[in-house]
Amino acid sequence: RAEALLKTALASKPDFPEAHVVLASILEARGSVPAAIAALEAALALRPDYGGALRNLGMLHYRLQRWHEAAGTLSRAAAADSANADARFWLGNALAHLERFEEAAASYRGALEIRPEHPESLCRLGNVLADLGRRDEAIGYLQRALALDPRLAEAQVGLGNLRAAEQKFEEAAALYRAAIGNEPRNVQARVNLGNALVYLGEAEGAREAGLDF
Repeated sequence: RAEALLKTALASKPDFPEAHVVLASILEARGSVPAAIAALEAALALRPDYGGALRNLGMLHYRLQRWHEAAGTLSRAAAADSANADARFWLGNALAHLERFEEAAASYRGALEIRPEHPESLCRLGNVLADLGRRDEAIGYLQRALALDPRLAEAQVGLGNLRAAEQKFEEAAALYRAAIGNEPRNVQARVNLGNALVYLGEAEGAREAGLDF
């Protein structure tokens, strides 16, 4: 019913960008992603610097794994709204997928300037710093993420990977086990735990626990 009302309103007043954005949200919730993208593009045709529409469109491109489109659109969203932490966080995610790690780190830092205690931003920043070989910085950000959210499996896996790289396999295994406890279907945690147990001479125990590696 809400969708029908919005379409009726837009038929009589099509130059109302906010209505296009609301319609896009309804369409996305129904799973009609192409139609949601079209609605957001209609909003942006009316107001090209509409930060909320740019953010939502970038996140839809991200959902569809269109990393280049997501990065370009979210970059515009961040430029349009200096207080938009979500745009900077998702821009960092898209840039990380493109292996543009320095740019991703800068985007996560921008998100943290707006929202300094966002554990996911701290975690993702830690992970891209690890990709850049900046191990000590990475550990610090991952630990900060876990201090804010002790159940954040992604941070536990990231920190476990850094401990494994230091050949601290007992610490790594404990972190992977904690991640599995928080996310039982976390495949990366299970595989990495299996590898750590092999290094610890516990390969049989890994097999018995159902950890394939």
